[in-house]
Amino acid sequence: IDATMARIDTMANIVRGMLPANASNIEKIAALRKFIYVSGSWNADKPFHYDFDDPEGKRLEGAVISNYIATKKGQCVSMPLLFIFLAERLKLPVALARAPNHTFVMFKNDDDTWTNLETTSDGGPASFETIQRQAPMTEAASGNGLYMRAMDNRYAVAVMAKILLPFYRDQSQMSSAGIKPYNGLKIPRCH
Repeated sequence: IDATMARIDTMANIVRGMLPANASNIEKIAALRKFIYVSGSWNADKPFHYDFDDPEGKRLEGAVISNYIATKKGQCVSMPLLFIFLAERLKLPVALARAPNHTFVMFKNDDDTWTNLETTSDGGPASFETIQRQAPMTEAASGNGLYMRAMDNRYAVAVMAKILLPFYRDQSQMSSAGIKPYNGLKIPRCH
């Protein structure tokens, strides 16, 4: 955990170095998107991208932030989390949000409106209609706040715990049985 947090701090410092003096929040988002998704010296010419070897996000490795940082291949859990962790270090108003089987980022604009950012592609804006089309949901589910809203930190932690708890349960059961856990465990796509 400490090594991962240190790496995230280093990454945030690199993004800060890409910013103009007195950068606006829009300029910070642009620099963050460039750092993550565009090949350059800032990311050793290897941008982060979606893990097309696991397009349904079934392998745990894609959900674990340390693995995403190491491989630069992630999915709709690790990709928005890294974006959020870096954005928060840049003092950007961001939050996790959900759609069925999908997690994305919301950015609070200066006028207090929210913009969806699709972190599984290039971190660019995505309309509510686009997300709803890709992750069909009932009007009741989107209207009652279950989906398509900025999560507070407690709710975000609960959502991430729901995704990771099966893995840790399996790890614990394997350790108790004297079996060395391995990173190839698969978890259900339940986010």
